[in-house]
Amino acid sequence: MKSNNLIFRAILTTLFCVSVFWFDRNDVFGDQFGVATSTFHVATLARLVVVAFLLLTIVSLGSLFLNRIGGNALTGADKFLATVVLGGGVVAVIVFFLGIFGILYNWLVMLLLIAFLPYWPTYELQGQGLNRLLKFLRVGPGEKRLNAILMLGLFLLTAYILLWKGLVAPSVHGDIVSHYIPYFNSVVDQNSTANVKEFYWHFYEFKGSSFHFLTTLLADVHAIQLFVFALLCIGGLALFKTVERLGGSTSIGLLAFGMVLGSQEILFADFQKAHVTISIFIILAFYFGQMLFEVEEKDRRPLAWVFCVGVGTISILQTLYSAYALLLVGALSATALCFRQYRLLIIFLFSSCLVIAISLLTMLYNYLMTGMYEIYPVAFFMEYGDRSRFLQQFSLVDMAYLIDVQPNNPGNTAGLKDAYVAGGLTGFIT
Repeated sequence: MKSNNLIFRAILTTLFCVSVFWFDRNDVFGDQFGVATSTFHVATLARLVVVAFLLLTIVSLGSLFLNRIGGNALTGADKFLATVVLGGGVVAVIVFFLGIFGILYNWLVMLLLIAFLPYWPTYELQGQGLNRLLKFLRVGPGEKRLNAILMLGLFLLTAYILLWKGLVAPSVHGDIVSHYIPYFNSVVDQNSTANVKEFYWHFYEFKGSSFHFLTTLLADVHAIQLFVFALLCIGGLALFKTVERLGGSTSIGLLAFGMVLGSQEILFADFQKAHVTISIFIILAFYFGQMLFEVEEKDRRPLAWVFCVGVGTISILQTLYSAYALLLVGALSATALCFRQYRLLIIFLFSSCLVIAISLLTMLYNYLMTGMYEIYPVAFFMEYGDRSRFLQQFSLVDMAYLIDVQPNNPGNTAGLKDAYVAGGLTGFIT
């Protein structure tokens, strides 16, 4: 049966709208934070609905653009991952501009998402698929038995991460609760990323965290970790397919996926931060970057577009991570040079120019808004910033936090303003 029929769309859209309105009238974070009440359980179900609707919309947007760039030849996992990159990139750009223009309203975002309802992809659920999976998991000799064991381990590990990282509220201690979550809430409360001064350092770092703002706006801050978990699974699929393709074995791909999923960086990661999301897009960009070496030249155009959107999205999510995007492009360029794939160098050169352009435009916007291009490294950008404009917007406590001085230390803070105006910051940086 088709999962995108009229009844399915109507039911999911209704549940989505009800969930958004419910979150708009219930402060789960403030009133029911980490408390296993009936409200908390309803909120969990509502988050699942919102995240599912967002993912379907992202895939539908990606499918729409993939067809426009001639990507009809892509099938299976390749097509799905391409739609995620394209759709995710478009959503990231839209939310980014809604934020800087101060029109990040939930009703506006809902209308934009519902407008793409007719473009939802078509999926057919066939009974043969379940039979194939059962046959694959059936204990047998050789690689099938190993695959079955690996898939069982992956299933249990994924379920554990879903429960512990995707659904359970984060710890009430640490920077997640002290300023990350309050920053996302402040953006949503003010419908803007341009006027948040309480946690101003996040303006430089995370104003491009479009998916975090989107899930917080439509649901609450706890929905961030659930959405990032879904992205993590998608990134895991890309990693599995990459290793399987390069290694020539399904078992090696499953093992690689399990090693990453069970690593300390994932098990102890804070899903509310942007680092995991950016890492997923780095994996996706690499996935399509290495695919460019495998296809015929006539089939490279859609893959080139997907790759460029992937590295561009990394730069939008956080300017500092443009360095990682450039490292990825540099490594692929060196590989193309070694294999004398000179036409690929043009694609990689264009993608690097795109990354640099996005970074420079973002830094210019930062300067126009605050008088500072960036904050890391602090000493460098403060020397080339507009000190008077910066001082007019941010307090001494803000400045103290920025250069890693204890705000409650009056001995250091007393001479901070004079030192900053004079440009002598070295003695205050720890």
